[in-house]
Amino acid sequence: MKNKRGDGYIGTCVMILILCMILSIFIEFVATVNVIRISERNARIVLDSFVMENSIEIYDSIKTGTDFTEVVDVEQYISKYSEYNSLDFNENMLYCVGDDGEELYRQTIPTVRLIEENRLKIIAEYTITVPLYFAGQQVTEVTVPITVTSKFNPKF
Repeated sequence: MKNKRGDGYIGTCVMILILCMILSIFIEFVATVNVIRISERNARIVLDSFVMENSIEIYDSIKTGTDFTEVVDVEQYISKYSEYNSLDFNENMLYCVGDDGEELYRQTIPTVRLIEENRLKIIAEYTITVPLYFAGQQVTEVTVPITVTSKFNPKF
């Protein structure tokens, strides 16, 4: 501290620079994980809503003693999912674009199918791709497969 020439501060400046870079990478990682978790949570909310809407049809079939579900209306789920998440559709992908017009993430169109035949137990699977930035430049992309399940459990 008594040195007035400034050459004693080079090590300190380098350490602060390294610390800032590590902090920047950590913040980018946390933001990416947050985007993935929000996407999965929103998919689960929409899928649960989808199951509840279709539970009336299932309940009617349970009353008749069949508990039978033939098909899942995938287009209805995809429409509700993209509307709930404000996603844009383009070339078999769904895109989330930020206020500045920059792509926040993209994902494949969810595939929705029944887990068990003749029951309302549904699984939705998709892959989300999040671009990673460092110093304002895209460095790489992270691709994560996501699986969300929901089922109707009648309470008698």
